[in-house]
Amino acid sequence: MLLDVRDLDFGHGKRAVGRALSLSVDAGQVLCLLGPNGSGKTTLFRTILGLLPALAGDILIDGDIAQGWSRRRFARTVAFVPQSHGSFFAFAVEDVVLMGRTSRFGTFASPSARDRDLARHCLDLVGYAHLAERAFPELSGGEQQMVLIARALAQEPRLLIMDEPTANLDFGNRVRLLGEIRRLADRGLGVVLSTHDPDHALQIADQVVLLHRGQAIVAGSPGAVVTAASLRRGYGVEVAILDAGEGRRVCVSTIRPGDRDGAA
Repeated sequence: MLLDVRDLDFGHGKRAVGRALSLSVDAGQVLCLLGPNGSGKTTLFRTILGLLPALAGDILIDGDIAQGWSRRRFARTVAFVPQSHGSFFAFAVEDVVLMGRTSRFGTFASPSARDRDLARHCLDLVGYAHLAERAFPELSGGEQQMVLIARALAQEPRLLIMDEPTANLDFGNRVRLLGEIRRLADRGLGVVLSTHDPDHALQIADQVVLLHRGQAIVAGSPGAVVTAASLRRGYGVEVAILDAGEGRRVCVSTIRPGDRDGAA
């Protein structure tokens, strides 16, 4: 198993946000985390990434306990894609992608010709090689998110962790990004992502975990997890899961115009 989280207690300091959480994802799979605000998704990611210490339990990568790994060793296996933000200085896009190579060539070393070729290749993989010379802050939110994925790919990881990668993207960019995530998994990467949209899980996930107050209240295949009953339990809202044809399903609200307090 590529990533295996076993009986994990996680939180801030001594205050637990989640307890006894277990999940796993293998190469070529997409694991989608659903859950309302405050359910612990970001804290879980920070714990898996080693930015917060686990309160209990184990985090294994390829069967090896990853707690205590050096940052360099961890970065050669796991890459993190944050939500796009505007805090970068005016680096060129290619230089932002090259930052993903630091675990390979060292913080103070200069990138080699191979590093630069790989950065351009990763930009090409996500369809944005034509932006290599542009300043990163000048890009749209969707373009920035694709560049951050290219930066993660430049690490040559085996596992991608993505924190709400579709947040603040327009409809077209969401569709393109979800398609790219599925293609990356089909090339053999393991992907763990969080989202607020159950439809994303239905579209691209192999496994889904629904978190509530730091615990997995249901986990399994998209069909087993993304149901009206489980979403009511997790989010406290009434929805319906409809057949969209060709084996696809979609999640829709059952609230009608004029309904009060969500009552149908």
